[in-house]
Amino acid sequence: MNKPSLPLLALLPGLLLPISSLLLSNSLAQAQSLQKATIVSVGDRNALQVRQQGRTITVWLGCMEMPDPAQKTWGKMAADRLKQLLPAGQTVQIREINRDRYCSIIGEVFVNGESINLQLVTEGMAALNPQYLNECRRTQAQYLLAESEAQQQGIGLWQEANPCLPWDYRRHRCDR
Repeated sequence: MNKPSLPLLALLPGLLLPISSLLLSNSLAQAQSLQKATIVSVGDRNALQVRQQGRTITVWLGCMEMPDPAQKTWGKMAADRLKQLLPAGQTVQIREINRDRYCSIIGEVFVNGESINLQLVTEGMAALNPQYLNECRRTQAQYLLAESEAQQQGIGLWQEANPCLPWDYRRHRCDR
């Protein structure tokens, strides 16, 4: 007889309260080396153009992935939500996680101490890609909890029983 599978969080009951409190206090204190910048524009998926120290640079939102804009339903909704959260001229703080092969920043973007990356996951407008989640060790538990709660509540792309995740869409594994 097969036992029902347990959600990942059920395996970590002692962490639920500390993780929940971290989510509620998602402050700048977690991200000590923040770089100030101003939003120039929001591009495709996770890409932003920001102005920093007189230069325009590309920042990719790390730790998560948003649906491709061409994906039915959620692609446009997620892109619109990101533009709403990060309008041109918005002052942000960036915690650099890594650099890509073109020297663009992969990072976590904060507005008034709140992580936009985490907010998108919480709202079901982004999903965690296991390939990139290890880059976010400092905030990994927050992301896992946020995605789990969005899935359980059927928020955003998790309204679908089997959502077409961004990395599957790019590999033509689904057509939604």
